[in-house]
Amino acid sequence: MNDPALEERLNKILHRLAKVSDRPERELRYQVVLVDVPMINALTLPGGTVLVFRGLVDMMNKTMGGSDDAWAAVLGHECAHAALRHGMGMIQVASSLALDRPFAGGAGDLAAFFNTISRAHEFEADQFGALYAYRAGFNPSAALVLHKKMLETMGEIPRGMTHPTQAERIARVRDYLLDLRAKVHGFDLAVKSLGSGDYDAAIGRFEVFLGVFPDSTAARSNLGVALHRKALTALVPSTRFRRSTDIDPNSRARKIELHAGAPQVAGLKKEAEIDQRLLRQAIDEYRATLEVDPSYAKAQINLGAALDDLKDRRGARAALERAVRMAPKEKEGWNDLGAVAAETGDTARALGALDKAVALDGNYPEAWFNLAMTYEQASRNKDAAAAWTKYLGLDGKSGWSSIAREHIARMKK
Repeated sequence: MNDPALEERLNKILHRLAKVSDRPERELRYQVVLVDVPMINALTLPGGTVLVFRGLVDMMNKTMGGSDDAWAAVLGHECAHAALRHGMGMIQVASSLALDRPFAGGAGDLAAFFNTISRAHEFEADQFGALYAYRAGFNPSAALVLHKKMLETMGEIPRGMTHPTQAERIARVRDYLLDLRAKVHGFDLAVKSLGSGDYDAAIGRFEVFLGVFPDSTAARSNLGVALHRKALTALVPSTRFRRSTDIDPNSRARKIELHAGAPQVAGLKKEAEIDQRLLRQAIDEYRATLEVDPSYAKAQINLGAALDDLKDRRGARAALERAVRMAPKEKEGWNDLGAVAAETGDTARALGALDKAVALDGNYPEAWFNLAMTYEQASRNKDAAAAWTKYLGLDGKSGWSSIAREHIARMKK
């Protein structure tokens, strides 16, 4: 079918879908080929070629306006067949037909191919096709409209065929889109859970969201933060300084354990330990985020803080030095760099970094806290007292404020 403009347009849509599919273009040669056959259908060959028949083109233009969203519904379905390797089953069945002539593309041969596609494959391709369309930025609900239009145009598929009926596919696609919408809404719920300290709920919801959008840097970085903070929940502050990922020490509830026959021994208290397994998972998520987008500064900052919690001071400082080069206007990066520099005794670099942080935001409590600590470390008590006073004016109620008051009281003695 000679329509180079349409073929080029459909190939652009297909490549967008393939990029977010479960089988990347380096494995398959995805391409659209228009075929001058009056059949309202499309066919995916195992190598990634999608045959689009003239009858389908005419129907799409007449009933769907030939929109990109509508074509994404069609091509997403076909891309899913290729990505999920449905075509290999087609080859196995076709080879069992023992045809005594080459495949010529006639009606009989096409019917034989279509009849090898299972109902399960069709439902799966509908769902993954809608998912790929959504990931690629198209409206996935176009798939629902498409099946309705095909039902109106072609009538119902007789029951008992290898293809499911249009009514069945409409019902399944609608249910899937509702489920997809709920999973996407889970991102907002996960952010709320993270803010309220319900890290288990946040982790679960971010993981579900990443099932829909695996390349979401926001979700992957936030998952790292949830894992990171959960790793620290049983501890008093892991360093003397405050990082952007730290949580209020007053919110660290102790786990209540009741063991029959195991009496408490007075004076003995098990020392809390950081959950290094969770912390390493957080580091993996931050690094995975940076693989997707190397310029994502928040993940770079959080990576530095997590390495600091793991006591990898050299790695933490290197990560944070890179963070402030990437995003010199991110106050969190300067604050965390200042904290790590102070921990390693580099007071000059610490003060310089923390001065940058408060210059970017004069009401940033974490930076004032760290400035006060660093001034004390440098025996600059007058500056330390002024920084503590500034800090308490910004944050006088958290668990950190009690630490600040203790320092002020010691300085007055």
